[in-house]
Amino acid sequence: MFLNQRKFFVSKFSKPAVYTISIFLLLCTFISTLIPPFQSPDEFDHIKRAYLLSKGTIVLRSPEGNSSGGMVDTGLSSFMSVYEILKFKFDRKLSADEINSAKNIKWSGIRKFSPAPGTGYYFPAVYVPQAIGLAIGEKLGLSVHDSYYLSRVFALVTVAIILYAASYIYSFNPLLIALLIMPMSIFQFSSASIDGISTALSIFVIASFLRIANDKEDANPWLYYALIVFLVLIVTCRVNLFPMFLLALVSCLYIKKRKYFFVFVFSFIASLIWLVIAIKTTTGTRMVAGPSTSTVIGFYLKNPFKYFQLLYTTVMNYDLVKFYLKSFLGILGWLDTPFNHETYTHLTIFILLIGFFSFSLRDIRANLKPRILLFLCSLGSVLLIFFALLVTWTPHPATQILGVQGRYFLVPMIMLSYAISGDIKTNIGFYRKLSILILFIFSIYATVVTTNILIDRYYLTKKIPENISSKL
Repeated sequence: MFLNQRKFFVSKFSKPAVYTISIFLLLCTFISTLIPPFQSPDEFDHIKRAYLLSKGTIVLRSPEGNSSGGMVDTGLSSFMSVYEILKFKFDRKLSADEINSAKNIKWSGIRKFSPAPGTGYYFPAVYVPQAIGLAIGEKLGLSVHDSYYLSRVFALVTVAIILYAASYIYSFNPLLIALLIMPMSIFQFSSASIDGISTALSIFVIASFLRIANDKEDANPWLYYALIVFLVLIVTCRVNLFPMFLLALVSCLYIKKRKYFFVFVFSFIASLIWLVIAIKTTTGTRMVAGPSTSTVIGFYLKNPFKYFQLLYTTVMNYDLVKFYLKSFLGILGWLDTPFNHETYTHLTIFILLIGFFSFSLRDIRANLKPRILLFLCSLGSVLLIFFALLVTWTPHPATQILGVQGRYFLVPMIMLSYAISGDIKTNIGFYRKLSILILFIFSIYATVVTTNILIDRYYLTKKIPENISSKL
């Protein structure tokens, strides 16, 4: 029996997914060393939210006339102020003195109110890895700098563990891997924001659904509970992923046990309650002036055709669609670090080729209904992305929907990648092997262009020193 268990253990951990995720982890670690703190959009607010969770804060405070936030250590606030000057300023670099000064900032133990309105809608459980890193750093007397990077490490390791669990449940496909190693994805995974964790959780939920759809009544009982827990974590921080509850509902039908349906109903209602609480309690300067979010939501629920008219107007805008594509592939930093036109062309071609060779008509036909459902969830998520930005970011009444970024479409695209790929091992078949070859080249290309632009953005100056320029 011991030998059988040992063989099982070794066989599971010798899967190609282990090597894939290990390489992914190393790549993210490398890129993380190049990215200064707080360079992911809204990362200041994300770290504040994680810190507040480490202190037991679940719902943000909303003082009269102020944005939602909480009591944040002044040492952390001082550390943030050093890196805030980099936002939207491509030519601004930090000197060695500024960096060393930031590294020496300690936790003060004094807490003052600091706004973090951009995260008020999120149920904070998704920040647990970052919160643990910050709490351990503060407890051990580490500098704020070291505590911050510890939160990055905890977040990245958590992502790797979740991804491995997902790959164990259902095989990864080449297009999924390509989406995970795009410059934009790697940049977000390497930061301390919640994009990496929410994406990994989404992949786990999708993989669990497809495994349940395949095994039906024989599915492992723990799988549905894990799906539900992770799904609640996702939708309470990414409202556009609410359509994924359809995956949980259909899973109940596959398993055919009433208790799972009750679990589904409870989790769905709990998620809706949190969303209502968040909308009612969150205030902030990030929200546009005018009617409240709940008022605008009510307007478009009564006038749904108005929403679709705005959606049509928005997606017919060529410049906006081009921005969506570029910010999906990668506009790094605070949307202040774009690649050149040729790089975007190359990245697009790579993704399209890998997607084409990942397509499996035979396996889609064999398991058609679950894949149609994934496609519908992907479409519903995209519609909710535009709706969420319409009611929270766009001035009312609107002429087009503002605030949408390409990186918001990553999880819908991941659902689509599962929908078009079969349940076969990544390296089986001629087309799959060809897609793996293209994926290998793509990974090298994406790493090189991402490394180059990060070095250029944060470390190289275009100003030539006077003692050198005088000799030219």
